[in-house]
Amino acid sequence: MKELLKLKNIGEVSAKMLNEIDVFTRDDIVKLGPATIFHILKAQGFNVNLMMVYALEGAITNRHFNDIPHADKERLRKEVENTLFDNLTGN
Repeated sequence: MKELLKLKNIGEVSAKMLNEIDVFTRDDIVKLGPATIFHILKAQGFNVNLMMVYALEGAITNRHFNDIPHADKERLRKEVENTLFDNLTGN
């Protein structure tokens, strides 16, 4: 959890959620991607919204989520909409 807490936008609550789905580092976030992590968290019953996606993107890019350009937020929103969780789990 300590490594996640060093990242922008990641507090204790977010770090605990991420640890619950075996995300422990920035590299783990990059590997899975914010949209996939969002869907995994939702599937596990966590109450998350697009702000989590923006926070994860900011953690990757070392920016506060408010500083992420509108075009990037739109791209992330589309990624969330277009990511089918069934495909991620192999079902």
